[in-house]
Amino acid sequence: KEKGCITIGFAGFDGGTLKDVADECIVVKINNMQHSEDMHLLVGHLIALLLE
Repeated sequence: KEKGCITIGFAGFDGGTLKDVADECIVVKINNMQHSEDMHLLVGHLIALLLE
């Protein structure tokens, strides 16, 4: 943020404090850590694909 970058957070459950400090926060509202991680992996790959 100090260098003008946009921060993107990936969070599970209710987003915790990350949803308040990141410019954009993708929250997977699933109360299961493994499922949340799987969804974040999928979203990360989709973002990378769109940026190619």
